[in-house]
Amino acid sequence: MGIEGWEEPLIDDPQLEPLRRLARVGDKPTSWPFSRRRIYGEDDVKIEGDNRHQVLHEFNLLYTEERELYAVLCVFGEEFAINYAGPEIEGYEKWLKKHDGCSPLYVRDRLPVTSDHRCLTRSTATEDYAPLA
Repeated sequence: MGIEGWEEPLIDDPQLEPLRRLARVGDKPTSWPFSRRRIYGEDDVKIEGDNRHQVLHEFNLLYTEERELYAVLCVFGEEFAINYAGPEIEGYEKWLKKHDGCSPLYVRDRLPVTSDHRCLTRSTATEDYAPLA
């Protein structure tokens, strides 16, 4: 992020204390559900003109209308999401349903998908992506 000090409100936010405690101590709560799904193939590459590159990882923060904050991370096409606000994942599932199952990592209609791993979108543009050869 290009905004200096953006992380300070997150570091001191008391709402994040349960997640910090789980990560540091591991006792309360005893589990923290997360979402995991494949949004594109791990060997897929993005084609931009004559350039081809593989997307290794990408991430974003999603702040929903219900005021829940999710960390969304994708590594080799496997998307993970966790709710910073509490040990529930239903709000993320609701957000996905409202957005036709498309990842919050992509705010446009073009997603890095192949015919093997389609996302339900208004535009299933796959011509820019190809399996890694």
